[in-house]
Amino acid sequence: MKKIFVLVLTGIALMSSCIYASNIETAQDIQLVENENAFRGVLHTAYNISVDNSTYTSGNFATPSSNSNNINVSFTNDGTSSAIAKLYKVGLSKDTFIGSFTVKAGSTDYEGFRGTADSTYYVKITNSSGDGIKGSLKVRQLDQ
Repeated sequence: MKKIFVLVLTGIALMSSCIYASNIETAQDIQLVENENAFRGVLHTAYNISVDNSTYTSGNFATPSSNSNNINVSFTNDGTSSAIAKLYKVGLSKDTFIGSFTVKAGSTDYEGFRGTADSTYYVKITNSSGDGIKGSLKVRQLDQ
């Protein structure tokens, strides 16, 4: 019995999958899902944040020139008290506060914000109790 393999190439990164010819419809479904998720790109990550002071500021990250109207900021708070995650847009003379959300100690939370195409942002995480900041931050673009 001969097996026929079809090579599926998708996305920016070169990925390949072997499937049987009888599963062509499945392969097309997989490709559609991969293409849809290609726009849901990660803009910034910071794992294992651990600072002794009560403020952490991420590095700057930029939204693409298209499909960047929704930005999802997610923070996992491994600290012992609540923290506030704030999204800022970098400006020429001053930065603009976009929005914020509070994450309880030992939990993960996220918030979606309106963004602007071809703009630069950063996240500042603060702890009003003065405790250090511990956790992980992830920022994603949600548009398609």
